[in-house]
Amino acid sequence: MSLHFDIVIVCDLREDTPSDCLELLAWLTDANSSSEARPRFHCFDENYMELADAFDHPFLAPLPNEEVISVFQRRYRYTMPTKTGGKDVYRYCLQFSARGILDDYFYECHLLFTYWLASVSEDGFIGYYKEELDNDPILLYVKDRKLVS
Repeated sequence: MSLHFDIVIVCDLREDTPSDCLELLAWLTDANSSSEARPRFHCFDENYMELADAFDHPFLAPLPNEEVISVFQRRYRYTMPTKTGGKDVYRYCLQFSARGILDDYFYECHLLFTYWLASVSEDGFIGYYKEELDNDPILLYVKDRKLVS
């Protein structure tokens, strides 16, 4: 029997996120992306190299007849105090929400992706996931580039 999952992720990326990671996230969230247009990326260290093959299609992109919201964009966050230059600070942010993901697809793509995402996300709460038969969601936090729950 296959169970369904809900997953919600909202996070800002670290300022030092490599450009190939940004290109990959843009491709993964674009419904008009094709597998042939997948960017070359070198943003996986030895712990995540198997993900390069798993991310062969834009699985974060919203598709017709699916309950998916996916946004990846650069957004204003705050202005530095005048004493430190008064510069505006922007961050790339990812917002992703999906309902009804089957468990094999969830574990093979979305959960692996969330572990990798922690390596480029700002520390703090980034979301949750919930199995359909569980009453309590699993809360997801990033600390020191690692996912903790």
